[in-house]
Amino acid sequence: MRKKALTAFLAVLVLALTGLLGWPHFKTWQFRRVLDSGIFPQVQESVRKMGWGQARTSYRTAEAKGADFIVTGLVLAVEGWPNFELKADKLTLRRLNMDWSGSVSGFDCLCEGVLWSGPFGQLALSEMTLEGISPMDDWRVVAIGRYLLQGISLRGGSEETPAGLGSLEGRACRLRQEPGGGGFVVSQGPVMLTADGFNLRVGQAVFTGGSGSGQAWARSSARLDLSDLSASPGARGVTLEKVSIAATAGETAMRARVAIGGLVVQTQSLAYPEAGAELEKLGYDALKVEAALAYRFERERSLLAIEELSLEVKDAGRIKASLELGGVKRDLVNNPGQDLDWLKDCHLKGLRMSYHDHSLADRIMARLAEERGIPLPLFKELAILGLEVKGRWQGIYLGALPGFIRRPRSLCAEARPRRELTLGQAPRLALEELANAWDVKLLSCP
Repeated sequence: MRKKALTAFLAVLVLALTGLLGWPHFKTWQFRRVLDSGIFPQVQESVRKMGWGQARTSYRTAEAKGADFIVTGLVLAVEGWPNFELKADKLTLRRLNMDWSGSVSGFDCLCEGVLWSGPFGQLALSEMTLEGISPMDDWRVVAIGRYLLQGISLRGGSEETPAGLGSLEGRACRLRQEPGGGGFVVSQGPVMLTADGFNLRVGQAVFTGGSGSGQAWARSSARLDLSDLSASPGARGVTLEKVSIAATAGETAMRARVAIGGLVVQTQSLAYPEAGAELEKLGYDALKVEAALAYRFERERSLLAIEELSLEVKDAGRIKASLELGGVKRDLVNNPGQDLDWLKDCHLKGLRMSYHDHSLADRIMARLAEERGIPLPLFKELAILGLEVKGRWQGIYLGALPGFIRRPRSLCAEARPRRELTLGQAPRLALEELANAWDVKLLSCP
């Protein structure tokens, strides 16, 4: 009886030892199966549905070490638009909650030696920490409790020395793939960017990406909205409510728009104290600014169109401009680079500007009239007379300018080149030659 009991005990002991010794190998096999059959195919399918092109994923090794799971030589590359490649020397998953079937419900992640290469240059991270990752709804929703990006450096175009950007920390991040897989939304709680003692805080951020509007030239789209921005130190007297960046792009064309709202700058905090003092004399203690830039690039037409360039200061005025540049040889979709050398070969096809006065013109003329000790109406007539004499002498047509001086409301300008003139040639021309190269009209705005 004792012999049978000893035999049973030894059998159980052998099985237990075999299980213990084989458990790490089973965990490694199970982890690789999750990567190869679960996570990577899901990433590739999501990229395909968003219209970004073909995704390629690979790694050098993947194994279980104690309670951690480690991947080395990780690569995610997208071939299409946007072209980019994401590499990580080492990826460590900690506190991985994975059941026997390989289903993952939560984990922490540490990435080391991260390098992102895309059309705008390279972004490198020494470390990227993600805590409290919780995948839901078959990975269509992922929540991240906290993330920390350290040792951020940016290299773009032909620049040899990367620019250090410090660290970026965010909390309460949520990634959601839209139904049908055609887009995704990233919502974000407070974010803090720290670099060389300078801190930029964003109260809330929302990023939306997708497959665009279905047009052949707009296969991908993205939008970033930031709100409740603040910075310290060095930004005293400056507040910014929101920033919005939106873009759509395809293989040969793209469109983008950047807008800022609720920018308030105290005149005493301006970098040039003299300018602040002059603005205070005009009655401005603070500048409340709204601004926007929208542009369109078409590679087939070698065209860059600035569709909107606007700046509005409350109780001062609003200026808007639009222009077209032809002869653009740089592929701004796939190879935008960081340098602006390509601009010198472009030519201006047309320019339109408009100015709507809220009170700035009257304030300036009233101050000038006061300094000269003459009534404002007389100052305006003398200014018009001087411009008319100079205009006749130089052959310049004043158009609607005299009417604007008498009663500042709005003034529009149109300019078209009489001959093709590149931006590189323009600075070498004398002022009179440059003026004769353009057909300029000053009009009352409709």
